[in-house]
Amino acid sequence: GRIRWVRSMWSLVVGAESGLWDISAVSGTVLGPGNSKAYKHQAHRASNSAPAFTNNEVAYVADGGRRVYSVRREGDENAYVDRELSFTARHLTASGYRDVAWAEFPNNTMWLSMPNSGSGTLVAATYEPKLLVSAGWHRHSVGGAVLAVGATNIGGVDQVFLLVGRIKGTTAYLSIERLDWSSYLDASVLRTFKNAETVIDGLDHLEGREVYSLGSTGTVYGPYTVTSAQIVLEEPVISVVVGLPFRSKIITKRPDDIIPSGTAQGLKKRWNKVFVRVSPGSRPLINGIRPPERNPSIPMNEGQPTYHEDVEVANLGWSKEGHITVEEFLPVPLTVAAIFGHITAEIL
Repeated sequence: GRIRWVRSMWSLVVGAESGLWDISAVSGTVLGPGNSKAYKHQAHRASNSAPAFTNNEVAYVADGGRRVYSVRREGDENAYVDRELSFTARHLTASGYRDVAWAEFPNNTMWLSMPNSGSGTLVAATYEPKLLVSAGWHRHSVGGAVLAVGATNIGGVDQVFLLVGRIKGTTAYLSIERLDWSSYLDASVLRTFKNAETVIDGLDHLEGREVYSLGSTGTVYGPYTVTSAQIVLEEPVISVVVGLPFRSKIITKRPDDIIPSGTAQGLKKRWNKVFVRVSPGSRPLINGIRPPERNPSIPMNEGQPTYHEDVEVANLGWSKEGHITVEEFLPVPLTVAAIFGHITAEIL
């Protein structure tokens, strides 16, 4: 079968239409014509997508584009074995994957773009093979079609870059963008002024779009619709970030082991109290309820600071699923460290 990609590990690993091969030297000299042997391993056929190094493994997309595998050498025979990383995330792979990029630092995350992603879907998997049995998958909408993704190390940090197809008015254009973990808005720009201003211009790439802005004091402004490449704030600012909002959401799995015998699956459940530990973060929506956001001691012209705290919501109603949904659409930081609480189930 045709060779799809080649990577150097302990030997030369080849992803082909026929499966996974490794090529090594017969003797101890340099690998080359007349001094090579090829061995086919029990692995899946490779797609055309270039693989990514993930620590001591290679992650690749299998033929068909809907499954992602990692391959590494195991056992005394030094055989290469693979396992599927996307087993619990096949619902994210309907249109398949196009590109794979690995960003090891700071969060050990594999990023994948999807062809025909008109909704702008970018899929990622947080994966540490030495600590995690499976990868934690998540998807991101950036308000445009992600056409390609890549990563490179700059100053000791792996920077992730995207090629995004966007619309400005009625005109389509391509934008090269970098994921910035200190920004909470997509396609954002930073505007800094010598004197405080209310008119924020230079937003032609966001023309006609609904945007939010975040001031240097942490104050959130918006939403606004960009008109003539500008917006007008309610109060003057020295520095502000303006961009497209996005909604971050966590939905927990169905709880079980909450009754003395048997299973709680299929029974109605109610969370009497839910605690979301933010470390640090804002106070998010919890099953549609947002706890009081502001502390009376904070001046009205300043944003609410982030907290290290357990945010509490009580009496969330009955449901068979028992899901907890945590979400945030404002451009503020939010790190969820834990979700826990007190739950009861109906008695049969």
